[in-house]
Amino acid sequence: MGIHTRTLTSIGITLASIGLTYTPLPGAQQTITVVSGSELQAPLAVLEERFEQEHPNISLNIEIQGSQDIVNNYIDDRNDVTPTVLIPANHLVLDELAERWQAQSADSPFYGKPQPIAQTYLVAIAWPQRGKILFPKGQFQWDSLETAVTKGNWSDLGGSVNWGSFDLVITDPTRSNSGQLALSLWSQAKLGTQAINTSSFNSPDLDALFSAIKRSVYLPPRSTDVLLQEFITRGPNNADVAFVYESIALHRWNQATTSQGEPYQIYYLDSTMAPIERQLTCPVDDN
Repeated sequence: MGIHTRTLTSIGITLASIGLTYTPLPGAQQTITVVSGSELQAPLAVLEERFEQEHPNISLNIEIQGSQDIVNNYIDDRNDVTPTVLIPANHLVLDELAERWQAQSADSPFYGKPQPIAQTYLVAIAWPQRGKILFPKGQFQWDSLETAVTKGNWSDLGGSVNWGSFDLVITDPTRSNSGQLALSLWSQAKLGTQAINTSSFNSPDLDALFSAIKRSVYLPPRSTDVLLQEFITRGPNNADVAFVYESIALHRWNQATTSQGEPYQIYYLDSTMAPIERQLTCPVDDN
């Protein structure tokens, strides 16, 4: 069973349970609003159609946001609708939401304990020719990527002068979990530690690294699947390496072949590889 099928089934079971709770009186119409990261947009679209067929009196409204946006918009009451279900990237995002909620309210932020629905990995992707230059042994290396963003041009990395500048693509870390996680793992690798804290960012090494990353990244997208679609559309010479989740990298594999004539190469991160466990929860309706 594919990752999207398992995810769809898990979400479907939960929403079916919610559907029973939310079943309106005969003739009435009820809306369930699911706020999720963009990487689940495709399976949720399938689920939306199936759910509304089985529950004709319930409308399923899907809102797509970056994981950090999910937290910020909910805490700051910036949503146009009241979310029934939240699906950010992982439990750490929900922990942040709970901490910020309880700083302003004594109540629990959720109706029940958040439920894991799927697990995937953060991976790097690169167009094949670029990947062979950066990772000649076929294995991802943070040091090689740092060299690329520091030098900034493919001609200085052993690539063709026609390839121009080296372009790294990550999501906006202030809005999306994959961008946050990529920078966190990169920082751990740079400092040679399994954990980082606020004081870690005073390191001159990290300051130099982040400065190089800023020079390489142009207009970071707000969420991961938006990033991947832009990566595929822009193609080589405009997008060289990106960080996405394995599940959507596999999901859009054929799209890359159709659009660019070849698929991207997927690289599994080295010892700093970390699983992403997507969590689903029902927030408290404060209205």
